[in-house]
Amino acid sequence: MLLKLLLMVLMFGIIWFFFSRKKNSRPGDGADDSTLPISRKQLGIGIGVVMAVVAGLIFALKWQADQKIIVLRVESPNGNVTYEARQKDIRERSFITLEGLEISLGDDDRLVITR
Repeated sequence: MLLKLLLMVLMFGIIWFFFSRKKNSRPGDGADDSTLPISRKQLGIGIGVVMAVVAGLIFALKWQADQKIIVLRVESPNGNVTYEARQKDIRERSFITLEGLEISLGDDDRLVITR
């Protein structure tokens, strides 16, 4: 979440930098769009490409983390049982194993996660 906020602040900073340079020039001094290092259209396309790449990277990293297989050990008064589940399928008091079983924990059960 912090990464997204920092990227958003960076993008606004870049936009402000390029458009504030345009505002500072007066109409009578001969400055126009040609004095900027890049045009507004190129800037917009560049920002769009950067945002799409960052969004794709964040999505890929989140998907990769969700697909990680975690070994779970359920400790109960009746004994211990070990399961494997994907990280995205683990909830507070239940999880879905790789085999498709949905395991719900009782009040006396304890879940131990090993990475």
